[in-house]
Amino acid sequence: MSWAERQARQQTIVFAALGHSATWPGIAEPVRVILRDEDAVLGMTTVDQAHLRVRESEVPDPQAGQTIELDDGRRYELLGTPLLDRKRNWVCQVKPAN
Repeated sequence: MSWAERQARQQTIVFAALGHSATWPGIAEPVRVILRDEDAVLGMTTVDQAHLRVRESEVPDPQAGQTIELDDGRRYELLGTPLLDRKRNWVCQVKPAN
C-alpha cells in the first residue's frame, strides 16, 4: 500500500469517527465534515472561531458565502477563502447562519 493510499485510508477513518454528515450546495450526496469551534486570543480579547474541514475528494471547490447544513440542523456560512491543507482537506472558516 502506498503512502498516499495509507493517508487516504486514515482520513476516511478520522472523518467517519469525528465528522458530521452535511448538505453542501452543488453536491448531490451528503459529505462528511469536521467542525472545530475554538477560542482565539487576540491581545486582551477572546474571539470565538469556527472552522469546518471537508475532504477535497468530496467538495472540489468550496466558496465563500455558501451555507452548509449539518445533519443535526445547525447551519454555517463559509467566510473568506478556504485553504487546502497538506492532507487534501479544505479548511473553511465559518460562522453560524441564520
